[in-house]
Amino acid sequence: MSGALEDAEVAGIIPYNYAARVKLPKKKRFEGTAYSKSQVKTLLEAAEEAGEPIRSAVVLGAIYGLRKSEACGLRWKDIDFEQGTMYIRNTVKTNGSLIVEEERTKTKKSRRMIALIPFTVPYLKELKETQERAGLTLDKVCVWPDGRRVRTDYLSKQFDRLIEKAGLPKVRYHDLRDTAASLLASTGDVTMKQLQDFMGHEDISTTMNIYVHVLDGEKQAASEAMDAIFSKEKP
Repeated sequence: MSGALEDAEVAGIIPYNYAARVKLPKKKRFEGTAYSKSQVKTLLEAAEEAGEPIRSAVVLGAIYGLRKSEACGLRWKDIDFEQGTMYIRNTVKTNGSLIVEEERTKTKKSRRMIALIPFTVPYLKELKETQERAGLTLDKVCVWPDGRRVRTDYLSKQFDRLIEKAGLPKVRYHDLRDTAASLLASTGDVTMKQLQDFMGHEDISTTMNIYVHVLDGEKQAASEAMDAIFSKEKP
């Protein structure tokens, strides 16, 4: 419309572009905050009580820093318990009534490998065994107990209910990524490059992206740092 009015102004049909003088209302921006270590523990306890699929979604979001699309898209074949790795390379999104799955991530950097965080391994193995006993196809990690797929919009709504019931400050599910990053950064044991690699962020700076490479040992350091935050056995 603005373009059409601009043409009309140039043609002398109208005195000025009316659209250019319209003041748009400011969109109120949601201000989320990262949870503290104690709040994440409360969240994990609430998620455990709530059961699947919200429990696995919370673990993947708060501990591994996965986006909703990544949590819903994570497959068992992307997890290698022997090698201790988790590959983030598949996403699931919802579009109205449709569930759209793509073997791709938000950005090239988002396609990443994460070293499994030790304190989560027993839970993940138990979840896989539970799905096996239920006769499920062992496709997605985050599914309903009967094998139904999880919608990303469901995660948002169910997460809101979960934190309200737990008495936690209101944040979005996506803010769990900020929580994971903040907790790792607070340890002082992880470099910014290690943190970038763990979170799958696109950039720290052009120089860092071009010249700095994260080694497998550094990937493990990020995993161990997160484990140390929640593990009962302190090093």
